[in-house]
Amino acid sequence: MIKTTALIFVLATLALAQNSRTEAAPPLRTSADSPSVPASAIEIGPNLYRYTDANGKTWLYSRTPFGLSRREEQPAALSATSNAPPVSVSELGDSVRFEVQTPFGISRWVSKKAVLTDGEQLMLLRQQLKNQCAVEKVVPAAVQESK
Repeated sequence: MIKTTALIFVLATLALAQNSRTEAAPPLRTSADSPSVPASAIEIGPNLYRYTDANGKTWLYSRTPFGLSRREEQPAALSATSNAPPVSVSELGDSVRFEVQTPFGISRWVSKKAVLTDGEQLMLLRQQLKNQCAVEKVVPAAVQESK
């Protein structure tokens, strides 16, 4: 009884497979249908191309394991300082006090000016430039009022 049921099941499955095989299959995409990198595109990296179309838009084409990818080129990021954490720098004579906002709270430390690391020197320079720009903005207004 079990062998007969199994045999009927196998025959029914084969019959259904034969019927589905006779139906028209969708046409396969050929290489002529698939997108490709334009001939005038410039290679700017491994598997990365830049192309400017007739409208003036710049597109980036990249070859991935899943096929060709196209995206519009975005302008460069503003600057590295826009992603920098908020920093407060105070000069204390021959040393400098730094305060950096972190996800775990404010981190504070004091370093001698003679032994500042590159990152600390950069933070001090940015603070000095910021202070200098603030003075230049305030001074002209004060000069105009005194006249």
